[in-house]
Amino acid sequence: KEFLNFSKRQKIKNNKTFSILILGGSQGAEIFGKIVPKTIKMLKDKGFDIEVNQQCIKSQNDSLINYYDKHSIKNNIFNFIPNLVDLYSLTDLAITRCGASSTAELFYTQTPFIAVPYPHSADNHQYLNAKYYENKGCCWVIKQDSFNEENLFNLIINIFEEKNKLKNAQNKMKENITYNVYSKIENLIKEFF
Repeated sequence: KEFLNFSKRQKIKNNKTFSILILGGSQGAEIFGKIVPKTIKMLKDKGFDIEVNQQCIKSQNDSLINYYDKHSIKNNIFNFIPNLVDLYSLTDLAITRCGASSTAELFYTQTPFIAVPYPHSADNHQYLNAKYYENKGCCWVIKQDSFNEENLFNLIINIFEEKNKLKNAQNKMKENITYNVYSKIENLIKEFF
C-alpha cells in the first residue's frame, strides 16, 4: 500500500547531507558490511557529509555501528525494516543487490542506485536485472569481482561531483515508470479468482 501511495509523495530530501542506503537483499550482503564502511569513511575524509542507512547481517550490527560512530558518521544499521518507503524518500543514492523486488522498488521510487549483482544468482538474473536498469540510464553497475573500496569510492565521487548524474538517473526513471503498475497486477490477479 505504501508503494501505491508513493507516487503522490515527494522526495523529502532537503539538506546538504548525502544519504546513502545500502541494501543487501533479504539476508543482507556480508561483503557490503566489509567494503562500504571504509568507502564511506573515505568520502567523509574527502569532505562529504554522509549519512548511512545500512542493512546488514546480524553478526555485523555492532561492528558497523561502532565503526560509523568512531568516525562520527550518522548511521542507522538494520537487519530488517518493514517500511522501506520512508528510507527511499530520504535517499540520494542506494547501493544494492539486484533482486527483482529491490530494483523495482528503487526504480519506482526514483532512487538512483549502484547495482552489485550477486554473482551466483540463478541464471545470472541479478546481473540481467542490473543491466536492464543500467541500459535505461537509471543505475551504475559494479560486478562483485570489481567491488572494492577504491572502485566504489571513485564511482560515488564521480556521481556526487557531477550532480546532474543523480538528477539524470531520476529523470530516466520518471520517463520509464508506470505508476499504476501495482494496480494493474492486482487487477490481473483478480481476473483469476
